[in-house]
Amino acid sequence: MTPDDPRVSVAGASAGGGAVVAGAVDLMREPACGIVDALDSMVDALNEHGREYAAERGLALDGRLPPFVALAVAGNRSEE
Repeated sequence: MTPDDPRVSVAGASAGGGAVVAGAVDLMREPACGIVDALDSMVDALNEHGREYAAERGLALDGRLPPFVALAVAGNRSEE
């Protein structure tokens, strides 16, 4: 699979709101969902993974974005 594969979703890489507009974030924040208490830890872990992955591969991350989102953008950037 590659980022160009239509089966792949990359956070922050779509022109529209996608899952966020559809309510995915609101759903995760609902106590009935059962993951509310873990969300901050999940975000921290994903961002740490993004930083490590980028460092291992020499990818420059956009500091204006969370590291995990910036990773998706950096991996799709063409040679400048």
